[in-house]
Amino acid sequence: MARATTIQALRNRGISKKTAEILADAGFTLEKLAASKPDRLAKFIPKKEAEKVLKKLGTVPAEAKPAPKREKAKPAARARRPSTKAAEAEPEAPLTIPVKAPPLSAGEQEILDGLKEIGRWLPRFVVTELSKIRAIDRGTGHADEPAVRGKGNRPR
Repeated sequence: MARATTIQALRNRGISKKTAEILADAGFTLEKLAASKPDRLAKFIPKKEAEKVLKKLGTVPAEAKPAPKREKAKPAARARRPSTKAAEAEPEAPLTIPVKAPPLSAGEQEILDGLKEIGRWLPRFVVTELSKIRAIDRGTGHADEPAVRGKGNRPR
């Protein structure tokens, strides 16, 4: 629906159907086209055609503006002064890295050490499950898990 609307809007502005379809397929909308430069559009359509499209949309290509550097220099100088004062007034807080996984339990660490000795690796989830199974077999399971003896762990 948005593609068809973009094509129709471009057609209403005097752009050929083929060019409108190419630009719509490339993901451009009227707003994105207005903000684009001819070099960006030249990746999808010829550069001459890109300049025509921008001219029909009412945007002036970047080469046609002779003195944008002068205008940008003055605001940049003004913007630097407050930003330096703000930087001095408020020191940046150190970044804290969130902990995504709980620390390894003793059983998990033991399994990982054993795997490391033999040069193997298992995903964290598998190591956690193995440590739970070993804890159950040893009878030292968690409080919510019943201590169940396996077939090989019968008392003699």
